[in-house]
Amino acid sequence: MFRVLIAIVLFWLGTAGLSFAADLPLLFEHKTPVHPKKMTSHLKKPAKLLSAISLPAASNRPVAKLPSPIVKNPTPLAPQATSTLSWVLGPMTTNADGGKREGSASATANIIVDKPGTVFGPDMIIELEGHVVKTTEATVRLDIQVGDTKKTVSWNADQTKSGIFKITLNEKVPAGVLPALIPVSALAFVTQTGRGHVAMVSLEKIILRFASAQIVGTK
Repeated sequence: MFRVLIAIVLFWLGTAGLSFAADLPLLFEHKTPVHPKKMTSHLKKPAKLLSAISLPAASNRPVAKLPSPIVKNPTPLAPQATSTLSWVLGPMTTNADGGKREGSASATANIIVDKPGTVFGPDMIIELEGHVVKTTEATVRLDIQVGDTKKTVSWNADQTKSGIFKITLNEKVPAGVLPALIPVSALAFVTQTGRGHVAMVSLEKIILRFASAQIVGTK
């Protein structure tokens, strides 16, 4: 009887062991470790991606070459500045009318130059401003002198004139530098013949403009 009992126990233990061993794969089928080779392959993928999107080296890019600058000798330039001086007269007025057949007036001045030593030439402009009234059979003449330059403006006997005048005289003078003072003088002379004729002139302002000498560039 005892032997039969031992045989039954041994049979049961053997059967239970086989069942336990058969159930082991079910307990660990989700715990299978990752194969080392698969992990290495997984880690190398980012490196391949970076290699695919990497930009070409800067040294391989074509570099555009700019042309060398071309330097030319400067050409002569037009006058760049003008020195303007003005003389406002009292005004200087004279007339001839009625029984007065002629009249005259004169004025002189030394115009102060604000920037003496300024280079100028060869252009000088003289502007005259004032009023004139004359009929036929009357004459009006203005004599202007600036330094050594002399100019005359006149209205002849056959002309009729009444109103404001502004006359511009363009003169060529030797190039040089402006002095501290410029002597200027003006003389007005009027005449009329016969009854009912009149001549009157009033010189109010003289403006002088000196163009700077042309600037020539250097190398």
